[in-house]
Amino acid sequence: MEKKVKLRPMGRLLNLIEVTGFKMEHQFDDLVFVNNTAFLFQFDQENADYVLLRFNSECEEDAKKEISKVLLEKSKEEEVKLVLDSDFEISQIEGKEEFQIKFQ
Repeated sequence: MEKKVKLRPMGRLLNLIEVTGFKMEHQFDDLVFVNNTAFLFQFDQENADYVLLRFNSECEEDAKKEISKVLLEKSKEEEVKLVLDSDFEISQIEGKEEFQIKFQ
């Protein structure tokens, strides 16, 4: 039985990050961290064509509005199906060099 592999639009997402002047900091599994975790992109588990935009809960509301406006506008040009989703919290696990992410 053949298993279908879902291809993620990573190249288009990287183009979007670059043309909007942001910097990818780290990529892990389905998460792409940008600008010191101010926000991240998460590839949708149900539909590989969609990318979720999530903001750090500590990001100011005005900044969220400005950043999301730019990203959503440019995502159309870069052919990235970007969806604004819930915020996240990030915290370091005590005694380890690991982080925990909690989606709200």
